[in-house]
Amino acid sequence: MRYVIAALLCLFATFALAENSTLTINLDFPSPVGDFSSTSGDEAGYAQTGFGFGLDYTKQVKNNYHWGVTMLLDANPYDDSDLKKEIPSAKVSSTSWSTFWLMMKGGISHKLSDAVEGNGNIFLGLMRSATPEITAETTTQKLILTSANGSSLAYGLGGNIIIKNHWNIGLAYMYGEPEFTMENLDGSTDKYKQHTSLVHILIGYRFNL
Repeated sequence: MRYVIAALLCLFATFALAENSTLTINLDFPSPVGDFSSTSGDEAGYAQTGFGFGLDYTKQVKNNYHWGVTMLLDANPYDDSDLKKEIPSAKVSSTSWSTFWLMMKGGISHKLSDAVEGNGNIFLGLMRSATPEITAETTTQKLILTSANGSSLAYGLGGNIIIKNHWNIGLAYMYGEPEFTMENLDGSTDKYKQHTSLVHILIGYRFNL
């Protein structure tokens, strides 16, 4: 929660510089790639394409350059099909990966036509992630792998187009490597890092401030 509060404070603080700036509200369809989407190996994340929301604040500066703040909150379902095959006698259920990105950005804007504007961006910031909670239940026992939280620095690249000065269509690749402390069933703990790569497909509406 403190990350969300800090992000909102950062965003609201920029409103004091609202001249020549915009605020975009996005729907996000985050698609995992690399280890995060893999279903084999020690670093597999078993993540599937999910859903999320985002806010983007952008301030134009001279010579078509801009800077801003991007926030994304995503949920990616966990693929538990392999677990169900391994223990067919158990009822297996799982929650989703959840990820919050707080990213500063800088980039360049270019007018492609009278109705279309193109933007390229570089992102650098922080990400916070929570692992899925996994439950396996039989008639005699119930095992729960509880969720854990981790954070890391994050970076990314992206681009978007603005149609008729308002409608946003964008694509952004973001990467982080949060470290989690997981509690095992015997009470011991292990630390591991998860390569977290997401391609965000963004569709939204831009307000000119």
